Amino acid sequence: MSKDPREWLRQAEYDLDTAEYMHRGGRYFYAVFMRHLAVEKVLNWLYQERLGEIPSKTHNLIYLAEKIELHVPGPLYDTLFLLNRVKVPRIMHCIIRGTFCADVAEAHDAIRPCKNA
Repeated sequence: MSKDPREWLRQAEYDLDTAEYMHRGGRYFYAVFMRHLAVEKVLNWLYQERLGEIPSKTHNLIYLAEKIELHVPGPLYDTLFLLNRVKVPRIMHCIIRGTFCADVAEAHDAIRPCKNA
């Protein structure tokens, strides 16, 4: 990652566009995966902006939000928590095995109403 924190936002926007494309195509696991990455990159941007350092490598959204002391309102926190629960390795496990994972499907359903929040 470059030292310019705006790069996090550029990548997050691209990932979110990819998530929407995957959702329209019915590839829901990939949509959840890309949404997780988009949220993670926005949190990394905030981390770098607020703390003045490059964030540690983690996929833990709750850790990042707490580290930067981000206040997340109730319904969005619930979605963040759910998205964090499935974690990137878990999503990839479902994709690679080609299996249905209820927690990933639950995260996908929870994200849809919050995408415009």
